[in-house]
Amino acid sequence: DAGRPGLGLDPAERERLQREVDVVVNSGGVTEFNPDLRLALSANVEAALHVADFVSGCRDAGLVHLSTCFVAGRRGGRVPEVLEPDYNPAGRSDFDAEHERIYLRGLVTVQEERELNRRSLRAELARHGTERALHWGWPNTYTFTKSLAESLLARRADTLRMAVVRPSIVETSTHEPFRGWNEGINTSAPLSYLLGTPFRQLPSNARKRLDVIPVDSVTRGLVLICAAVAGKRNRAVYQLASSVTNPCDMRRSIELTCLAHRKHYREQKGLAPWWRTTCETVPVSKRRYEKMSAPRQKAIVRVLRRAIPFVRRPLRRFERSLDRVEKLIELYEPFILENDHAFEADRVEFLSAELPPSERATFGYDAARIAWPEYWIDVHIPALRKWSYPLIEGRRVEG
Repeated sequence: DAGRPGLGLDPAERERLQREVDVVVNSGGVTEFNPDLRLALSANVEAALHVADFVSGCRDAGLVHLSTCFVAGRRGGRVPEVLEPDYNPAGRSDFDAEHERIYLRGLVTVQEERELNRRSLRAELARHGTERALHWGWPNTYTFTKSLAESLLARRADTLRMAVVRPSIVETSTHEPFRGWNEGINTSAPLSYLLGTPFRQLPSNARKRLDVIPVDSVTRGLVLICAAVAGKRNRAVYQLASSVTNPCDMRRSIELTCLAHRKHYREQKGLAPWWRTTCETVPVSKRRYEKMSAPRQKAIVRVLRRAIPFVRRPLRRFERSLDRVEKLIELYEPFILENDHAFEADRVEFLSAELPPSERATFGYDAARIAWPEYWIDVHIPALRKWSYPLIEGRRVEG
């Protein structure tokens, strides 16, 4: 249990492991954007410190810590592969990672002492986490707490052999465990699902790069980095990303997603699938979205609901669906509208280039060779349709 000091291990077992292991990979964490602050602190920050303590007590082990490219926060431009203690996107000199961790723990204690019911306490702690993240320049609690962990680990860089690994948006596999595998709905699945509905206008910066990396590319990168750590020749940070070597902008991403949806619906029979083939989402400005899409539609529905009593129930259902769209768009705005990141990812490419030819097919990493039209239309969206959309709709996933 990484949430506990000593990892919850029996002392004798812990000592044995510390004598024998060469590399420890910390891939645990909470990926929900704005979770209960208690959970985010425990899983994303304190667990990382407990793992680091364990590795520090090892005979000769190194740590591979899985983070995210989006620790960059609310800033645009090229993001280098560097580890900065006390980094914050707002660029404020008064940010101290350890003081912030203590402050957040204090926030949790204060809220727990208010004796709220369980649901209210979770909501209050989620709100406080989000507000604190925005205060320092991160879009959500997830990226805030992952960056906080990086800063605290950076303070141990002189005594801890460590590599921080930052993937971008981890998505559908191209080869392993098989072509077209995905899991869960915590990445772009809800957004791509929305583009398969009659929704037409997505507020986004058409030129902004949507940085997606297949999950098996991440796995290959991790294996290479683990080997570098075990061989004591690793760098401090590795980013696993595509926005510099093989960029795909939002306009193209939206276009390819809609093409994949239309391809699916053309294979179906009936009027409803045919009508879906006529629906295509386009990138628009935030102002146009607010004037012409979900926010304006919701305002109109509210007026109609008050004016026409006999249609109140169906209009109320429609209003709730528009409200869900608004909240989803708000959640994804930092990734589709703001902060045009370009994540450098040279270091893992260098590790891959050093592989002998006989091992490149198995362990090689090369995001530059991904053909986005084929990936999006034939691999990614069909995978989401099989593995993720049923979860969004409350259905069982068919294996």
